Order: sequence, then structure tokens, then C-alpha cells
Amino acid sequence: MDTKDRKDTEGTQVTGTPRLLIARRRRTSCYFYPRAWPSLRGADWWERVVLKEFGPQDWLEKFRMSRETFFYICNHLRPGLAPHSSHFHPTLPLEKRVAVALWHLATNVEYQTLSPLFGVGPSTVQTCVREVSYAVVLLLKPLYLRLPDEKELENMVRIFRTRWGFPHCIGALDSLHIPINPPLRLSADYCNGQGWHSILTQATVDGLGQFWDVSTAFPGSMENSAVLESSSLWVLAKEGRLCPNRPRTSWARHRSTCCWVTPLTPCRTGFSSPTRRMRASPSASCSSIIASSGRTA
Repeated sequence: MDTKDRKDTEGTQVTGTPRLLIARRRRTSCYFYPRAWPSLRGADWWERVVLKEFGPQDWLEKFRMSRETFFYICNHLRPGLAPHSSHFHPTLPLEKRVAVALWHLATNVEYQTLSPLFGVGPSTVQTCVREVSYAVVLLLKPLYLRLPDEKELENMVRIFRTRWGFPHCIGALDSLHIPINPPLRLSADYCNGQGWHSILTQATVDGLGQFWDVSTAFPGSMENSAVLESSSLWVLAKEGRLCPNRPRTSWARHRSTCCWVTPLTPCRTGFSSPTRRMRASPSASCSSIIASSGRTA
């Protein structure tokens, strides 16, 4: 090998070494080393502002409930929200996790907006919402969303007759479309008649606007009658458990208790639609009764 070839070879080796170091440096920069969970700017906002400075009206505006109701819910959800922490991600206090979830459910604010407010990451907000929702369904639903007993049914009939003018009624039933981001494969099933994607929720309330039966997660394209026939309330009506007492006699006719439904829902056994005279009253309608439950909750 002559002198010129050696210079070219040596030059290649010299110029190749920095390239190798640069490539190695680029590969190592792609690794993320574990670090402790960062203390965000609003980490003390919950303890300093909400718990100490929030007044009764602030609790109602942000959480849709009083301070006493909030801590009542926290105590009942404690068995279903066991702490789980790691060295790099310490767990949040139970009250703070419940507050994050309730704030999101009450205001429908985005995760990215709620994240700096409580000093947690967006993924933590999502985890809080999911875990608290599961705990509510597991622990609180059996206590409050249940079939009333005979004494409670008689009281419902009295309230509907005196307050709303509906005789022999134990509940007002209606459906509500909730907007969602549909799944990719079944997006057409969730498109409702108005052209946007939703899930259907069927709710039944008593004369005071308190929910006692809720069925949800039905695709938005389903008809109200199909939702009713797919719900647990329909099974109770077929089994005769909505009117366990002997039918009452009124105007020389036997009258059984029933649930009032909207005129768009076909009447079935145990379900009836208000008469034309009842529908003429703006306050005596299933929609108005259920809407009042949102204002009094």
C-alpha cells in the first residue's frame, strides 16, 4: 500500500470515529431514567384553598354538593379505593382522588385543564375518574338505586298524585342522549337521529325527583322502546314487582300502579303515558319531573 492509500485509509478512520461517537450519543439519549414524581405548581391548592377557604356556595358550584355530602361519599367509598403507590409515584389522599373525579363529572372540564389545578398529571386525572366511578357503582348504587319496598311505593303514589296530578304513579321515565367519542368499528351504531354520536341513558325518578333506577350504555341509534325492553325495569314490570299490592279501585275500575313514560315510548304492562289533559300542563310531564331532579340533586 502506497503513501497515498495509507493517508486515505487513515483519514477514513479518523473521520469515522467522531461519527461513531455521535451515533452512540444519539442512541443513549433516547433512554429515560426513572425519577421521582414532580411536584407541580398547584400541588397545595387542594389543601390550602379548597379545604380551608371554600364556602358552601363554592362547593355547590364546583362539586354540585355540599362539603358534608362530599366527605360522606368519601367515607363510603373508602373500602373500594385502596391506596396503591410506588417509589416514583406516591398515591394521592383519598379525598383528593374523589375531588378530582367529582370535579370532572360535575363540570365536564378536560383532563388537561383539571391537571394543573390539582397538581397532578392528566393520566392521574383519568385514573381518578375511572376508579372513583367504579367504586360508586360498586358501593353506592346498591344503596340508592334500588327497587322501593311496598311502603315506599305507596308514598310515591301519594306524592305523584298531590304534587304532579298523576294518579296511580310510582315513577317518571325518560331517556337522555349523552355525547361520546364513538369506537371506530361500531361508530354507525352510536349515531342517533340528530346525526351525532351518543349513548342512551334511561332514568326513572320518584315524585321528588330522586333517581331509583338507571340503565345506561345503550347505543344512540336504539329506539326508546328497545331501550326500555332491554332494561332491568322491564323485567321487574313483567314479573309484577312494580305493583306488588292488590290493584286499587277507582271510579268503579281496578287501577294498578305504573310508571309514566314520555308519549314517544310505547305503553306496556306497568307503563303508561300521560293523558292529553295532563300533557297540557307544562309542569306535569316526565321530562319536567326528571329535569327537576337535576336542580334538586
